[in-house]
Amino acid sequence: MSQNPFLDLMAAHPQSSSDYWGWAYVTSTNPLHVRLEGETAPLLARAQNLAGPLAVGQKVWVQITSARIIVHGGQGAMVPWELVDGEAGRRVAIGTLGAGSEGEPSLALRRRYAGQDREAHMYVSAATADKLGEVGIQLRADGVITSRLYIDGRGQVTMQTYAGSSAPAAARPLPFAMAAGMVAIAGGSGTTTSTAVTFPAGRFTEVPVITMTPHTGAPEAISGWGHSGQTSGGFTAYMRRSNAVTTNFHWLAVQMTPTASTG
Repeated sequence: MSQNPFLDLMAAHPQSSSDYWGWAYVTSTNPLHVRLEGETAPLLARAQNLAGPLAVGQKVWVQITSARIIVHGGQGAMVPWELVDGEAGRRVAIGTLGAGSEGEPSLALRRRYAGQDREAHMYVSAATADKLGEVGIQLRADGVITSRLYIDGRGQVTMQTYAGSSAPAAARPLPFAMAAGMVAIAGGSGTTTSTAVTFPAGRFTEVPVITMTPHTGAPEAISGWGHSGQTSGGFTAYMRRSNAVTTNFHWLAVQMTPTASTG
């Protein structure tokens, strides 16, 4: 006996040269019908159930032998699925998958669309030393992971991409907080002038990284610009211009993680 009762079940039913074994999805329970993975329509013949209680939408391991369809076991322990849209080929189902991508229970959405079994799994990951626990959202197409999003207990969102990425499974954190705006600075006719900028209240927990760009059709009139006095609540924008024309500056403030402005 192995540690996996499902593998024991498979070993107890060895394949013959004429048998078909593969994954399928339950499309109805009374009578029992299944749809083979990768197909759009269920098999016409009724299936024989050797797996115990089943639910619509559950992924099961089936054997087709001597014109009989036999369901031997299911993938994970699932609660009954709720069909949200019963239109043929466009079904959406909600259920609990017994093992998520991190070995955790997950809430699953599944839909057959454009010839693919598309799934989204949401699950809770364990806490780590610097995080309060994560909620993960994993996307799959025909069982292949395409991307993940993680939201940790601090509110940080991290993306992972798989298919089509030059660096599969690389973590790509999204900024923890951002703000953008425009500030008008009056020209000083050869002297430096300034205007204070205030961030939206409560937006940042650290001093963000700030960039500024002048919005002008006469850049030669501006000899320099910058900012100082930055805090988590705002900064002061400076400009030196050869004349008294007021100039608008676009600014962007970014805090990458809950505890650091860069990252």
